[in-house]
Amino acid sequence: LRLIRLPNVFTALADICAGFLTARALVSGSGWASLPFLLLASACLYLAGMAFNDIADRHADAQTRPSRPLPSGAVTLRGAVRCGLALLLMGLLCAGLAGWTATPATPLPVLCAGLLALAVLSYDFLARDLPGGGPLMLGVCRSLNLLLGMSTAPRIAEHLLGMGAWRV
Repeated sequence: LRLIRLPNVFTALADICAGFLTARALVSGSGWASLPFLLLASACLYLAGMAFNDIADRHADAQTRPSRPLPSGAVTLRGAVRCGLALLLMGLLCAGLAGWTATPATPLPVLCAGLLALAVLSYDFLARDLPGGGPLMLGVCRSLNLLLGMSTAPRIAEHLLGMGAWRV
């Protein structure tokens, strides 16, 4: 639990609730059955990001924060990798269940969750070391999480495209 910093997960759940409720305000239909799966998917992906963040920071943490789980030996590197991968897979599975329980069923949650998983890994291992890359990738992660919350609303992609949401 120290590795994944469980209390921080609630910020990700707020994104899901905001996206879910916004989508329901924009388009009618669909029930609430997918919401628990969306929340679980988001939580798992966020917590995986915490685990992979500690993996990426383990050498710096050994110097500056030796009490962190990996440098202190409270968690092994292998255990941290397994935890992160298990959480990523659980997140994708929960997103699939969210799409399956949506009315009508949709693959959109799995697509959003997959892109979010890639964004999380990109932040942890690539972007945050680039000038401006960290804040930019965190914004991408939050945006994808918000879209994950919207993803089970009927015809949400068509609705957002019709509103010009993707125009630059």
